[in-house]
Amino acid sequence: MAKRDIDSFLRSLNKGLNRSFSKKTMRLAAELAIIQIVHRTRIKAKGVSRTGGRERKLKALKPGTIEERRRLRHRGLLHSKTSPGKSNLTRSGRLLDSMVIKKVTKRSVTWGPKNNKRRGENLTNEKLAEYVAKAGRPFNFLSSKDIKKIVDLVDKILQREMRRV
Repeated sequence: MAKRDIDSFLRSLNKGLNRSFSKKTMRLAAELAIIQIVHRTRIKAKGVSRTGGRERKLKALKPGTIEERRRLRHRGLLHSKTSPGKSNLTRSGRLLDSMVIKKVTKRSVTWGPKNNKRRGENLTNEKLAEYVAKAGRPFNFLSSKDIKKIVDLVDKILQREMRRV
């Protein structure tokens, strides 16, 4: 009798774990990752140069860039969540606003800027992301704090799913 109870429990546990590590759970984790990256970059003006790295202030803007952004602000073309002197990858908002989930499996997720072009430009968002990273403003990685928040979220989901078993 005890052997059947243990086997039944193990089947239920396995079923709960498989349900918890679903594409839906991973998609939720990816959505949180994108929110963290956009918030950290746009609001805190910080970037991360590698997965698990530390948040660092983004490289300061050059004087010519600040002046160009002043002109854009006067013409109403500077994004509302930035200022001419703030280095937060938000001139037009195009790059950070284009962050999407690209691929989801039960074990991994991939996200990044949507690869679209602006009318009259040859620069895609992916190329723009590469350019700003090389220019000292890497942003598309999760810091150790970001990873902890996501792990905590997944842990809460697992606990909730296991209570259902």
